[in-house]
Amino acid sequence: MRLKRFAALVVPVLCSYALATAQIYDGSNGYADIRLDSSNVWLAETAGSYTSGGLRSASSGAEEWRMGVRAATVQHFDRISIAGSFGFEQLWGKSMAGSMLVRPGFFPVDIYEFTPGDKSRQTYSFDAGVCADIAPKWRIGVGMDLTTAHNVKADDLRHTSGMLDFAVKPGVQFHDGALAASASYIFSRSSESLSAEENPDLETFRDEGLYYGVRSSWSGGDVSLLEYVHGVCAKVRAGGFQANARWARHNGNSSFPQGVSHDFRGFDASFGCEYKYVGDALTHHAGVHLKVTGQDSCTPDVEDLFSRSTLYSDISYDFFGSGWNAGLVVGYVYKRGEVRDALTQSLRMPSFTLRGAKGVGPVKFALAASFSNGVMEDSEGASRLESYFLKYREHMTSDKITLIPSVRYSFCGKLYAEIMANWQHGFRLEYLGADRCCTAIKLGCKF
Repeated sequence: MRLKRFAALVVPVLCSYALATAQIYDGSNGYADIRLDSSNVWLAETAGSYTSGGLRSASSGAEEWRMGVRAATVQHFDRISIAGSFGFEQLWGKSMAGSMLVRPGFFPVDIYEFTPGDKSRQTYSFDAGVCADIAPKWRIGVGMDLTTAHNVKADDLRHTSGMLDFAVKPGVQFHDGALAASASYIFSRSSESLSAEENPDLETFRDEGLYYGVRSSWSGGDVSLLEYVHGVCAKVRAGGFQANARWARHNGNSSFPQGVSHDFRGFDASFGCEYKYVGDALTHHAGVHLKVTGQDSCTPDVEDLFSRSTLYSDISYDFFGSGWNAGLVVGYVYKRGEVRDALTQSLRMPSFTLRGAKGVGPVKFALAASFSNGVMEDSEGASRLESYFLKYREHMTSDKITLIPSVRYSFCGKLYAEIMANWQHGFRLEYLGADRCCTAIKLGCKF
C-alpha cells in the first residue's frame, strides 16, 4: 500500500479532468467532422491524483488514489483523416461501500452493500475514427469507442464486477466553403455484471429507483444489466457559428437472483449552439447548451415502479486576449422522480462559474470558481434506504463553493507539467463532511 501511495503521489487530480484534456478530437457525436481542422497533433499524458474528505457520495472512497496515462492523435492526409486515443486509469479507494457496480447511478437500478473496504478498479478506453472525401463537397466518417473496467474489493474476492461499453458512429458531411453540415447515427451497447458467492453475513439492498427497494442477506448469484442506445446527431458550422442537436432512445433490462428482473427505457435529447468572434485584440466565445433526459422507467412484473427526468442547461461566455483570459458559465439542473405516479423527488440546482487564465512566458496560471445551491422536496413512499437517500440529497442540494486552481509550465518546446487542485466546501451540512479536496500532477508532451 505504501508503494501505491508513493506512486500515486509522484506520477501524480482530478485525474479524470487531467486525462480528458488528452482527447484532442471529440468523437462523442460522430467522426464525420475530423477534416474540419487541418492540424496534425500527437499528444501523450500521464497523471495521478489524491482525493480525500467527507463531502462525498455514499459510494465514493474516504481516500482515493488514481494514476492514468493517455495518448491521442489526429492525422490528415490527402483525402483521408484519422483520429484516435487510448487511455488507462488505475483507482485505489479506501473505506468504500455503497454500490457494488462499477458505475453507480448509470442504470436506474442498483445494488448496495454496507461493509467498508478497499477497492481497486482498472479502466481501459479506446476510440478510433476515420473520415474520407468521397466527392468534391461530400465526406463520410465512421468511428468506434470501447471502454472496459473491472472492479474488485481488496482481500475479498467473493464479489467482483465489470463493465463493457461499445459504440459505433457512422456519418456523412456536406461542406461548401465556410459551411459544413453533418449527420451521424449512433449505436451503443452498455453492460455490467456482478458475480458474488453466497454470504449470509453480506447485507445488501436492491435499489429499484430513488433508493426504494428490498433489503436482505446475499444468497449468491449473478447480476447483469444491459442497455442499448439508438440515436442520431446533426451538426452545422457556418463561419464562427456552430450548432449541434442529438436525440437517442434507450432500452435496457436487468436480471437479479431469485428471478427478479426489470425492463427500463428512456431517451435523451440535447441541443447546443456557440458563436466565436475574433476582434482586433480579443476573441469572444458565447454558447448555450441544453440537455434533457426522461421517461426512464423500471418495470418489475409489469408494474411501473420508477421514472425520472432531468434537465441540464448552461449559458457560457469567454473572452481571450493578451492578458487574462476569462469566462463565465451559468448553469441549471432540474430533476424529477416518480414512484407509482406519486412525485417523490424534485431537485433544482442553479450554479455559477467564473474562470480565468493568464500566461507569463512558459507559465500559465488558471483558476475556476463555482458556486451552486439546490432545493429538494420529497414525499412519503415505499420502503426506502433512508440513510443513503439523506446523504444523496445533502450531497446534491447543499450550498457549495468549488475552487480549481492550476499552474502549467511548458519546457523544451513540446513538454509541459501541470499542478492542479480541486477544493470543495459545503455549508450547513448534517450527514456529510464539510470538505473534499483533490490534488494532482500531470506530465505531457504535445507535438
